[in-house]
Amino acid sequence: AILSQLGRRRQMNVAMQVWRWMESAQGITRNVYHYNALINVCEKIRDWKMALDLMRQMDEERIPKNEITYSSAISACEKGGN
Repeated sequence: AILSQLGRRRQMNVAMQVWRWMESAQGITRNVYHYNALINVCEKIRDWKMALDLMRQMDEERIPKNEITYSSAISACEKGGN
């Protein structure tokens, strides 16, 4: 929920701090919903490269993508000019 809220406010720096904290915190396993929220932030700030990097990271972590993942990434690419 916090990543989604940060996305609405276009607060990528804070979202990335939360993301890194989630990575190091015990007991928190990032899932497709977390990734989708961060990819949505990328869409809002038009950072298509980060959106695609996050999709690659999902592959590395074997996290399945869903239609929201693809839709947000496509939109980030479109808004970012690619």
